[in-house]
Amino acid sequence: MTDETAETGETNFTPPTAVPTPTVGADEATRAHPAGTAAPHPPASDWSSSSSSSSNPVAGLLEKNPKVAETVEQRPEALVGAAFAGGLLFAMILKRLGR
Repeated sequence: MTDETAETGETNFTPPTAVPTPTVGADEATRAHPAGTAAPHPPASDWSSSSSSSSNPVAGLLEKNPKVAETVEQRPEALVGAAFAGGLLFAMILKRLGR
């Protein structure tokens, strides 16, 4: 800490620079996306086809166990339920450790 910062208590804060939102041009305008509106997002890649299991742990699980992949494909609510149950269990463990 410099002497000036210690005396005044102020720090030099620089806010992050904002990136402008891409907009639809006149030549790209459609009825759904008129000119001047925010450009539509590019389609998301299919999460189950990801080859990198380090960035997506679910993809790694699906690659290792095709039966789990089939279950998730047929009943995606099972994955959501499992995530909820895991979060609840984690919260209970943290609560127990906090005592």
